[in-house]
Amino acid sequence: MASILDRLKKLVTKNGQNTSEYFNRAIYNYLGDSIVWNPENDETYINKGYRFNSTVYSIVNIITKAATTVPFQIYEIQNENNLKRYKALTSGDFNASALNQSRILQKRALVELEDTELHELLERPNPSQSYNAWIQEIIAFGLLTGNRYIYGIGPDTGQNVGKFSELYVLPSQAMEIHSGGILEPVKEYSLQYNGTYKIPADAICHIKDFNPYYDGTGSHLYGMSPLKAGLRSMDANNEALTTGVRYLQNQTARGVLMADEGDLNEVQARQLKDKFKQQYQGSNNAGDVIITPKKLSWVNFGLNAADLSLIEQYNASIKDLCNVYNIPVQLLNNTDSSTYNNMKEAKKALYQNAVMPQLIKIREELNRWLTPKYGDKLYIDFDFSVIPELQDEMEKVVAQMSQAWWITPNEKRVAMSYGTDEDKPELDDYYVPTNLVSLGLTDIPLDEPQNLNLDVQAIVKRAVDGINDVYSTIAEARIRAQELGGFGYHEIIVHGNTRFMPFESHEEYEAAISGMGELHLEIIVDRMKREFKVEAEVGAPQVAYRETIRNAVKQEYKYAKQSGGKGQYGHVFLDIKPLPSGSEPNYKFTNDIKGGVVPKEYVPAVDKGCQEAMAGGILAGYPMVDVEVTLFDGSYHDVDSSEMAFKLAASMGFKQACRSAAAGAVILEPMMKVEIETPEDYMGDIIGDCNKRRGQVQSMDDRAGVKLVVAMIPLSEMFGYSTDLRSMSQGRATYAMLFDSYAEVPKNVSEEIIKKRNG
Repeated sequence: MASILDRLKKLVTKNGQNTSEYFNRAIYNYLGDSIVWNPENDETYINKGYRFNSTVYSIVNIITKAATTVPFQIYEIQNENNLKRYKALTSGDFNASALNQSRILQKRALVELEDTELHELLERPNPSQSYNAWIQEIIAFGLLTGNRYIYGIGPDTGQNVGKFSELYVLPSQAMEIHSGGILEPVKEYSLQYNGTYKIPADAICHIKDFNPYYDGTGSHLYGMSPLKAGLRSMDANNEALTTGVRYLQNQTARGVLMADEGDLNEVQARQLKDKFKQQYQGSNNAGDVIITPKKLSWVNFGLNAADLSLIEQYNASIKDLCNVYNIPVQLLNNTDSSTYNNMKEAKKALYQNAVMPQLIKIREELNRWLTPKYGDKLYIDFDFSVIPELQDEMEKVVAQMSQAWWITPNEKRVAMSYGTDEDKPELDDYYVPTNLVSLGLTDIPLDEPQNLNLDVQAIVKRAVDGINDVYSTIAEARIRAQELGGFGYHEIIVHGNTRFMPFESHEEYEAAISGMGELHLEIIVDRMKREFKVEAEVGAPQVAYRETIRNAVKQEYKYAKQSGGKGQYGHVFLDIKPLPSGSEPNYKFTNDIKGGVVPKEYVPAVDKGCQEAMAGGILAGYPMVDVEVTLFDGSYHDVDSSEMAFKLAASMGFKQACRSAAAGAVILEPMMKVEIETPEDYMGDIIGDCNKRRGQVQSMDDRAGVKLVVAMIPLSEMFGYSTDLRSMSQGRATYAMLFDSYAEVPKNVSEEIIKKRNG
C-alpha cells in the first residue's frame, strides 16, 4: 500500500501529455469533456496505402527493416550539458564531422550499463513480440498515420508499482484522444476495437509527427500522416496500376493484316494466319524473310499517347512517394540509376534521412516517458556506429582523429569504441606537435642561436637504420602516410629497436608505393640512381592472398592447464562452415548455447579467439575469409574457467578443425579484370600470353579501330606485364586492370606458396 507521501507526490505530478492552461485558452475555441476528433482518416492510409499500394508497402518495409539492424543501449547520465550537446548534434545532418563529435560527446556524457530492468523490458517488450518486431511496428504505424501509441502495463501493487512489465504497440487507426476540458486537454485514450477500451493518459506514450493544422478543436493533438502530403501521388499510383491491369485484361490483337486487293475470303485468311504462326513465329525465325503472293498491308495496335502518359505518370508517382519518405528511388529497383556507387550512396542516404530520424524521435519520447520510471539518470540511445553504410564516415573519423592533437589518446580510443587503456597513464595526456608552441609560455629560456656542424645524413641513417620510409617517431610515419594518400602507421622491429612505417599495415604501404605502373617505377628508380646516387632494391610487390575452407566441420576442444593454484579450463564445441565467396561481412559468429553450459560472459572470448585464429591463417599465414562459426556446446569450471581459457580453447579448436583434411582448406588469390586494347595483328600473341599467365579470356570486341580483349588473370601473374605487352605489340597495345574477386589457387601453385611462406 502506497504511503501518504507517495499519494501526495502522485497528485502534484503533472501529466506529461497536458500543457499550460494559458496556452490552452489561447489555441482552443472549445474543449469540453469529450472526444477530440481526428480529421485524418488513418484507416484510408493503411488500407489504400500499405495494404493496397505496393510502392508504399515497399517503402515502409525498407525503412522498418533497416531500423531493426540498429541496436539500443541503456546508459547512465554523467554530464547533462554534454548530453544536451550530443542530442542536438545527432538530431541534424550526420556526416563524418558530426559522427566524430557525437561519439566524443556521448562518451563524456554517458556510461554504458548492462543487464538493467530496461534491458530486460526492451529486449522482450511483451510475451508475443521481440524487440525487432516491436520497434518495426512502432515505426510502421508512424510512417503510415503520423501517430505511434505505446501502451505500458505494470503491477498495481508491490515494490514495482509505477514500472511497466509489458509494452504494446496499439493500432493508430483505432485510437482516440479524450479531453477533460481546458485544464486537461489529454485526459485519457480509448481503443475502438471490439468495443471501447479506455486507457489513462500516463499509460500511453503518444509519439506524433508535426501537424500544423490548428482549428481550435484539438485536432493538432494527432500527428499528420506523411501520406496526407503524398495523397495525390498515392492515388495516381493506385489509378495507374488499376488502369494497367484493366488494359492487360482487355487488350486485343497486335494488329490487322489486310489484302490491298480485298480478294481474300475467310478460309484463305485463316490459312494465311496459321502459316505465319507455324513458319515465321518464334526466336528461330528472327531476321528471316517472308514472301507472299499478294500485296498485304499491316495496321499496328500499339500504345497510344494516353497509355504512354499513364506509364510516365506511374513512374513519377513512385518518385514523389520516395520524396515524401526521404528515401532514394534507387532502392525501389529503379534501374535508370542503379550503379554500384549510386546504390551505395542510396543505402547511406536511407539511414541518414529516413531511419535515423525515426529512431531519434522514438529515443527522445521513450526518455521522456519510460526511463524516469526506472531512474532519474538513465538514458536510452541507439548505436548508429554499427551501420555498415556509415563505415566510410568512420574511416574519415579515424583520419580526423589521428590529426586531432587537442584530444588525448584515450579519448580517441573511446570515441572509436576501443575503450580506455588504464594501464598507461600517459595516454591521458595531450600531445602537442613540436611546431606548435603557446605564446604564453614566456618562461622558457631561449638560448642564442648557434651554428651547429651536424652530419644530417648520419643522424637520419641512425634514426631509420638505412631503410626507406622507416621513422623513429609516430608523427613522421603518419605525415608520410598522408603524403602517400592514406593515414595511420604500423610498427616494425629493426635491429632490436621499434620503428614506425606509414599506413596501418605493410600491405597497404606496398600498395601505395607500387606506383602508377612498372614504367613509372622504372623511371623513378633511374632518377634515384642518377640524381641522388641512391641504389634502390626493386622487388615484386607482395600479393594479398587469403585463406578459407570448402567444407563444414565440427570440432570439440578442451583447454585444461593445472600447475598449482588456480588453473585454466575452457571447453568448446564449434561448428565451422564456409560462407559464400565474397560475403560481407566475411566472418560470422553465432551463439547457439542452450541452458547456460557456457556462461554468456565467456562467449565474446570464444568469438575473439576464432577471429585471432583467422587472422593468423592455417596454411601459409594469410588471413582467412568467408567463414561462419557457431558455438553450440561446451562446459566450464566454477573456479578455473576464464575468458583467456575460452579464448585459447576456441583459437586452438578453430585451427585444429580447419587444418583437418575434412575442412578442405585452400588459398585464395586476387583475380584482376584486365582490358587490353591492341591492333588485330598482335591478337594471337596477346591471347597466348594471357593463357600462359593462367588467364581466362572473357570476350573479344572491336573498339575504335582496335581489338578489345577482356580477360581474368591472377594478380601474381601480372608482374612485369607492362614490359612484356610493349615487347609483344611494339609499344602499340595498352592495358588497364581492376580487382574483380578472389578465386581458389591451383594445387601446384598453392604448394609453392606454402613452401615459400613456411620455409
